[in-house]
Amino acid sequence: MKIVYLSGTWDLFHYGHLKMIKRAWKLGALVIGVNTKAYCKSIGKKPYFSFSNRKTIIEALRYTDKVCSHTNGTYLPDWVDIRVVGSDWGKTKEQKEALLIMKKKGIKVIVYPRTKGVSTTKIEKELR
Repeated sequence: MKIVYLSGTWDLFHYGHLKMIKRAWKLGALVIGVNTKAYCKSIGKKPYFSFSNRKTIIEALRYTDKVCSHTNGTYLPDWVDIRVVGSDWGKTKEQKEALLIMKKKGIKVIVYPRTKGVSTTKIEKELR
């Protein structure tokens, strides 16, 4: 069985998150990384919910086989076969470096498009 890795902040969890997780789960055993508070800060994000709360939500999903802390943009466990990312991923220097690391390790990268009509950023803006 393939080991699939997907990471995110998972703040203000919505159906776009769930859709991506479910699609990734269909590829194999799904390990989900939850961005730590320090990593979020380093990429300019300020989650509303604590790391512990976001992790608890991800752990409760039936599609989650394992949850881990995602600590930086190039973090990738050695046992990963497939890395799933969103279409907004791969633009930063750190993400480009991660892509090179994955290619060297032979890790398949699958890019899923964002779910139209929903995003955490959009939700935040509308709530303000």
